[in-house]
Amino acid sequence: MPSRSWNTAAIRDMLTAAFSDEGLTDLCFDYFPAVYEDFGSGMSKRQKIQRLLEYCARHEQLDRLVSLVSDLNPAQYARFRAELRSTAAERDVAIGGQDTPSPADREGLERALRMARRSLAILEEQAAGFGALHIPAHLQIELEEQRRKVADLERRLK
Repeated sequence: MPSRSWNTAAIRDMLTAAFSDEGLTDLCFDYFPAVYEDFGSGMSKRQKIQRLLEYCARHEQLDRLVSLVSDLNPAQYARFRAELRSTAAERDVAIGGQDTPSPADREGLERALRMARRSLAILEEQAAGFGALHIPAHLQIELEEQRRKVADLERRLK
């Protein structure tokens, strides 16, 4: 069985669906106080989710975050559960793995492309809210990386 790691785009989507802005703030206050303390007035829900994901990824807390969502909103967890992990083959594509996918890998690559496009659309929506000259550096970097990932996936599937 291929090794799997967390798919942060799917976790982002799950958090968006699972919690209202207030619910997300409560989650962070109760379980991730370091993230809560970093929230500023006027932060959007998407910005809060991004801060939470960045924190959990840096501190190896994604397992804990997903487990909390499973406990606090089992319906949304069940809705996204199949997408929460990505295979080693999908990660290889993101970093420039083998050029010709086997027929068995093609389905996984197509799923990865759909998710990458969805993630890119969300990031572009976030960036549009800032205007071209005021996009935060972390968002600009993530946009560039996601655009490269989409282009690579499209190339691999041709």
